[in-house]
This record gives sequence, structure tokens and C-alpha cells, in this order.
Amino acid sequence: SLEEKDRLAIFAYDDSLHTVVDFATKKDDWGIALSRLPKPKFSESNFHDAAVDVLRRLQPMAGPKALLVMSTGLDTFSRASFEEVLAESERVQIPVYVFDLGASVRRRMSPSGLPTRIDWARCAQNLDRLGAASGGRVYREVNLSNVQAPYHEIVEEQKVRYVLRYTPSVTTPSQPRPVQVVL
Repeated sequence: SLEEKDRLAIFAYDDSLHTVVDFATKKDDWGIALSRLPKPKFSESNFHDAAVDVLRRLQPMAGPKALLVMSTGLDTFSRASFEEVLAESERVQIPVYVFDLGASVRRRMSPSGLPTRIDWARCAQNLDRLGAASGGRVYREVNLSNVQAPYHEIVEEQKVRYVLRYTPSVTTPSQPRPVQVVL
């Protein structure tokens, strides 16, 4: 679905962010890189730090942008808080589309032990908040067999997306302003 002029970068994270494919990689080499995604080296999951770092890398790039995140939302040792992730996503104004892997991971886990003490509901809630705050969306129950439909939806949305912003010259909370948008 991506065109020749499109650019793609792929990052993986564990205790730090790793570049798998950088924006300069030619389209012909994307498939090879995707087939060789590394397994995490550490059990730590610094999702917040990784999300903030990638959003900052995307922000100065010209043209429409989107961030596709495949994650459980679990974070173990990030320096950045989830509130900082939200603030950065709002600052850079890049839609974040999340494939929530939480349910899939939970199904494969042992019913006892440390991972059962993880607040999975909070992880899912944070991913929901990130998708909503950024103008993106969250997809649940996504796996290799059904990833095509949401992926194509995201690509199409990016091709036809228009974002209009209005900032009044004077901000008076008690005075509503009518705004008309004509297309």
C-alpha cells in the first residue's frame, strides 16, 4: 500500500530503542528487514521512553506522518511518564495508531507469577488515551492473520486526512465563537 515516495522506519524497543529500518532504507529492502525483526534482548519494556523518542524523531519530517505502535502498553523502567508520552503526542500532532497486543500476550502467559500482577486494564486504558489524544485509534485483537484490514484503513485515512486547527486571537472562555468551515 505504501508508494515509492513514502518513507518508513521501524523501531523495536526493550530497555532501549533500536532502529530496525531507518527512513533512508529503500522500499525494496523493507520486506527483508521486517522478516528479521529482532527479539527483545531484555525483559524490560521502556515503552514510554521509546514512544517519546520516536515521536520526536518524526516531528521535524515534512509531510503527513503517522506512528503505528504494536505494544501491550506495558512499561517497566522508563524515565518518561505516560503523561509525558501524551504531552509529546499532542505537541507534535502526529496521529498514533495502536495495535494493542495485551490480550494476545495474556493468553500465552502462565496463570500465576509476576506477570499476573500487571495492571493490564491500565495498560489498555493508556493505549486508548494515546490513540484518542493523538487523533489516532486503537485496534484490539490484532494478529498476523487479521492485520491487513486495520493497516489498509490507516493507510487510506492518511491519504485523505485533513486536520483543521483554529486558534482565536483572543481567548475568553466565557465567550463562545462561531466557526464555520466550508468545503
